[in-house]
Formats: sequence, C-alpha cells, structure tokens
Amino acid sequence: MDPSNGLCFSALHDKAYDRGLITVTPDFLVRVSSQLQECSDSPLAQDYLLGLEGVKIQLPKKFIRRENF
Repeated sequence: MDPSNGLCFSALHDKAYDRGLITVTPDFLVRVSSQLQECSDSPLAQDYLLGLEGVKIQLPKKFIRRENF
C-alpha cells in the first residue's frame, strides 16, 4: 500500500468515480460526466456531485504523488 498512489474518496464519491460519473484530470481537477449533468433534477446529484465540476483537489502536504509510478 502506497499512500502517494491513490485518492481517498467518501463512499458516495468512490461509487460515482467507479461508475464514470466523476473523474479527476492529470492536473487534479474534478470533472462531472455529461450524463450526470443531465440529471440535474436529482437532489443527490445537485448537493454532492454537480458542484464538484472544475474544483481542484487539495493535495496533501505528506505523501505527495510521485510522477513515475
């Protein structure tokens, strides 16, 4: 287990990531799928996922990601 090689998600965000509803770009921006954006009437999507679009992940001070995995 290498803590510098992974993302720590909540259960909700982990499931959304696994289903391709959200992703993280190489420059650490969260992107929300267009499929999820079309479900904008969902309170769950509105409250917990859609607001993440374009948000930059706060990187840790410890266990910084290495470039060469």
